[in-house]
Amino acid sequence: PAREVTWSGAALVTAGADKKVHFWKMPEGKIAQTAAVDFRIRALALSPDGKTAAVAGESDVIQLFDAASGKPTVKLTDKMDWTRCLAFSADGKQLLSGDELGVVRLWDASGKKLRDYPIDLSPKPKTPPERNAVTSVAFVPDGKAILAGLETGAIAYVNLADGKVVRTLAGHTGPITGMAFHPTGTVLATCSKDRTVKLWNPAAPAPLKSLDGHNAWIEGIVFVEQATRLATVSADQTVRIWDLSVPDPKKK
Repeated sequence: PAREVTWSGAALVTAGADKKVHFWKMPEGKIAQTAAVDFRIRALALSPDGKTAAVAGESDVIQLFDAASGKPTVKLTDKMDWTRCLAFSADGKQLLSGDELGVVRLWDASGKKLRDYPIDLSPKPKTPPERNAVTSVAFVPDGKAILAGLETGAIAYVNLADGKVVRTLAGHTGPITGMAFHPTGTVLATCSKDRTVKLWNPAAPAPLKSLDGHNAWIEGIVFVEQATRLATVSADQTVRIWDLSVPDPKKK
């Protein structure tokens, strides 16, 4: 069964526990190409233009693919632990990866690692940082910062230039499983294994609102319908649509 799926509007890619990556022909819904890797897949990302897919997991390798042909292209590798999450920049020229040991890495599309960002939220930074898996990553829309969602439920807002944690967004009580920015960049939506969706002003440390309703952990989140609604998918086998234009009666 598929465990990762990503959609750019131009391409659909899925990856499964069987170590296979499927590239789909849309809107027909048929598999156009299939590729395989030699590790269990835990993370999948697709560039915004739909041309490049990145696959990673229980390995020290991140494999890039040409989405049109399904052929492997660049291989990214470093002395790193298993990769839990991936995210492309808006222009598709850079890639973030987050690993089991709490390190975010910044790569360029040629395969060069640009920088490590060890995420340490302890009061006094430790060397090496305490183990705290990065379970979700995202670029901030202005391109000057990144977000690292952690297994503890905290979200680190990190300055891209110097690697410093500017602030910590606290509110979730379980691993962060997804993060999505509203197109305006003024609202961040996150989801977690704590079964909640939270909306944030990224410049503030506490959430604006919590959305409750799923009966199991939430696995993914995306803005839809001109960003007037949120769609979430959960292990409770449901997809929920949240209307952001209507006040939430369970607002917290």
